[in-house]
Amino acid sequence: MNASLQNSWLTQIRGLTRFVLALLPLLAFTKLAVAVDPRTSIAQYGRTTWRLEDGLLNSAPLALAQGSDGYIWIGTETGLLRFDGIHFQQWTPPGWGAIAGHQINALYTAHDGTLWIGTPTNLASWKNGVLSVVSSPKPLYVNQIDEDRNQQIWFTVSRRPDASLCRVSGTQAKCFGKRDGIPLMVGQRLIANPDGTFTLGSSGTLIVWSPLKGLVSSHTFVGLPVGSAGLSSVERQHDGSLIVGFDTAGPTLGLQRLVGDEQTLFSLPALDTRDLKVQTLYSDSKGSFWIGTRGDGLYKVYNGTVSHMTRNLGLSGNSVRDIREDREGNVWVATDGGLDCLRDHKAISWSTDQGLPASYVRSILATRNGNVLVGIDDTVSVLRDGKVSALALPAEMPKGNIQGMLEDQGGRYWMGVGSELVILDHNRLKVVKRPNGDPTGQVFSLALAQDGSVWAVVYNRSLPRQLLHVQNDEVIDAIGDNRMFLRVASDHKEGAWITGSTSLAHYVNGKLDWIPFDGTPAYQGPEKFSAQDDLLVSADGTVFRSSYSGIWVVKNRTVRLLASAAGLPCQDVSGLVLSQRQSLWMRTSCGLVEIDLAAINHWWADTNTRIAFRLIDTFDGARLSRSLFYPQMTLASDGHLWIGSESGVEVVNPDHLNYNSLPPPVHIEALIANHQEFQPTANLVIGPQVSDVELRYTALSLSVPQKVTFKYMLEGQQSSWQDPGTRRSAFYTHLKPGQYRFRVIASNNDGVWNEIGDSLAFEVKPAWYQTGWFKAAILVLTILIAWVAYRLRVNYIAAAMKARFDERLNERTRVARELHDTVLQTVQSSKMIADRALMPGADEIRMRTALEHLSSWLGRATTEGRSAVFALRASTLDYGELADSLHKQLQEACEGHTISAAFTVLGDPRPLHSAIREEIRSIVREAITNTCRHAGATEVALEIRYGTTLGVVVRDNGKGISANIAENGRRGHFGLQGMKERAARIGGNVSISSPRKGGTEISLVISGDTAFRHEPAGPLVRVMSFFGWHPSRWPLGNSADDSSEVGRV
Repeated sequence: MNASLQNSWLTQIRGLTRFVLALLPLLAFTKLAVAVDPRTSIAQYGRTTWRLEDGLLNSAPLALAQGSDGYIWIGTETGLLRFDGIHFQQWTPPGWGAIAGHQINALYTAHDGTLWIGTPTNLASWKNGVLSVVSSPKPLYVNQIDEDRNQQIWFTVSRRPDASLCRVSGTQAKCFGKRDGIPLMVGQRLIANPDGTFTLGSSGTLIVWSPLKGLVSSHTFVGLPVGSAGLSSVERQHDGSLIVGFDTAGPTLGLQRLVGDEQTLFSLPALDTRDLKVQTLYSDSKGSFWIGTRGDGLYKVYNGTVSHMTRNLGLSGNSVRDIREDREGNVWVATDGGLDCLRDHKAISWSTDQGLPASYVRSILATRNGNVLVGIDDTVSVLRDGKVSALALPAEMPKGNIQGMLEDQGGRYWMGVGSELVILDHNRLKVVKRPNGDPTGQVFSLALAQDGSVWAVVYNRSLPRQLLHVQNDEVIDAIGDNRMFLRVASDHKEGAWITGSTSLAHYVNGKLDWIPFDGTPAYQGPEKFSAQDDLLVSADGTVFRSSYSGIWVVKNRTVRLLASAAGLPCQDVSGLVLSQRQSLWMRTSCGLVEIDLAAINHWWADTNTRIAFRLIDTFDGARLSRSLFYPQMTLASDGHLWIGSESGVEVVNPDHLNYNSLPPPVHIEALIANHQEFQPTANLVIGPQVSDVELRYTALSLSVPQKVTFKYMLEGQQSSWQDPGTRRSAFYTHLKPGQYRFRVIASNNDGVWNEIGDSLAFEVKPAWYQTGWFKAAILVLTILIAWVAYRLRVNYIAAAMKARFDERLNERTRVARELHDTVLQTVQSSKMIADRALMPGADEIRMRTALEHLSSWLGRATTEGRSAVFALRASTLDYGELADSLHKQLQEACEGHTISAAFTVLGDPRPLHSAIREEIRSIVREAITNTCRHAGATEVALEIRYGTTLGVVVRDNGKGISANIAENGRRGHFGLQGMKERAARIGGNVSISSPRKGGTEISLVISGDTAFRHEPAGPLVRVMSFFGWHPSRWPLGNSADDSSEVGRV
């Protein structure tokens, strides 16, 4: 049902709803005045059946009860089931082992909400999640349970020679028998009377017994055959009489009435109750009397009218064992073949089961005298006061199907029969002919004009469809058009409205005014229209046409489409009719829909408005089909709507739709975490490491449980209600540790919400790594790491500063050594030359020679000083500058000597630290100088190798060098020793050797990590550098390709 339209009637019951919610536990087992309509036959009730062969019931049901929680409890031959209208659940609570596996003979819900369970061995109770077993020194074969006026529990027992009636006293059973004035050997049926006495029945005897006075009265029924179980059920009527049922048929058996000690047959019209084999009796809250039989199904009696249902008519079985009414008024029936639920339908069906000659209805008409005429094939049935009869038709009635009906102002019936239009005035028949005497043709639609004339759309094979105007029973006009006529409706002022295939026409004063639909934005093509479309004109002149795409509304030649975009529940609309309260009813593909004309006018004024509607669907008894002939729907004088279809007739009373005003009890049934099920208890704790959580819930509205809808919210994770529709489970994944509260609310089949619902608080336990102490430890560890990082950073900065200072000191030391070894020695030598020149007795020639030597040494000092200054100021070189520098040294050293020089570079040049570069230049200069001065070589080669190491090789073809000199150096000379010392200072190694073929080879090798300058690139390098791990120490791989050679000679 649309929520907007619900407000009109929900407002009236909102106060009642709050009151009902407060009394929900009591209402769960109190009979309410919402029982099934007693005037409806059993076959016309809505019915849901669960058969044993469906596999949902493990065995045949024996006893029924509705608990205070709203569940239906079903006692079977093998145990107890709990049912919420959707799911059957085998009930095995804690402590159930004491009575597990037993058949359940009796069930009873006490005034305080306790569920009492009777078995062949004991009596148990279930309340507030606790199962208790009544103790007794002897087994208790429980047959029936009842509650007296003091709310004490009594029950009948059998198979005990000393007792037939017991009372629950605390946790004990106190039993009564012959010594207490009860003459019965077996206690079967039990009724707690309002005066404090008890009516007990067994075999052929019925007694009244008082705990204070003992036996009050006794009545014995005669005629019981040997072996008969005898008395099977007793039911008290409102007048105080007792209806007694026997499981055996007979003149004094079957169904008897007992008033005092006077026994009479409980007689019913059209039913001989002496032939009944009664198993159970029940009186519902609306006054219907139900009779469950052995082998003959179910009977219902109301005001002397009897209806009957057996397995052949849809009942689950022919032997009825128990009958109960729930709080919503539904009647539950337990049979030997399963379980049935009978409920009221908002749309009551009539079919062949109720006496119609066939199901295919071609036309239907509600007359002013209260009759409903149903045209089926060539007959007319009359429905009145729940009975079906045949309308007497004159013998001269033409043969053919009844295809259209109309009642004129004189109470005459107009009918389309075959290809004729006839008027039935009581038993007089008149056939309407064309002016030329021909038949009018097959009638598709009839309408009564304001002046009493009749409009008819007819079809004749020799002519297209025509609109006939009949006045004074004569055809006065026949209107034809190349556009097909389908339906006709009278204008409330003058003329008539006619539907065409894709348009609408207004006929007045002999003119057709067509209003096409194909020019409107909502037009979807001719396939959205059919001959089954209906036509209706309201009192204000608004025209409605049904179609497959919705309802076309025409006002003042303006055409608009009312469809799903405006809120219509489904667009396939056929029949139309206006109710007495001015609401538009239509038959659609999803059921019967009601829309107030005021809502349509509001939508017309603002097409963005969502239309309010009320829906009666298949769950409410609506049958969904279209009808080709007219009328499809008709309004009776009492306000009832009658609808004809291919499957019979439906009737709806818009003013008494029996809406369910009871909010459903809501229960959370289980929580399943990581495939482990938990019962909804207080202080529920699950986890840790919960990956999947499922919460199962239900709502106990049993009328149409398929239409019960839910909303839920998990507080602690969700802040708004979730709408799962009719789904009865909620799913969550990876819930974080913490406190949660799951809330669920539900609405019944008519949209009444239980806004209190049910809730379950639970806690997800944290894993060890989610605990507070672990988080605290992580915090402490983080602080510690931060402190260590800080200390490392400080140490790193200190080390970097020290490295810079050391580098500067080393550089100064190197420069000092260079100055000492070069410039200062040259200056010292120059001074010695000058001193020699100044010695006494020096002649001019020696003076000149000394000055020449002095000039040479001063030039050399100048060059060496410039080199030292350049080395001091230089910090970096280009990748290829070492090679250029060494190559230049090689060329300069070989000048003035007959030595050919070769220079080779292998690999890709890489940048060097400045200190290492200068040491390499000094080592190479010493090696080349020695080669040119002392080796006696004609060839010298210089080779630089870039790879994982840096290698420099000086090779000549001279006289070679002895191993001793190569190792220890020449006495008085320090060149070789100086080269080794320089190499050691930069982490390198100098090796000197003479190959067998002659010559000398001096090789310098330095680790690439030491020699090359690395360029840090990326955050990883910066982070590692932060902690003092310099990238120069990382293995970067061999970037050189030894096979690639760059040579310069």
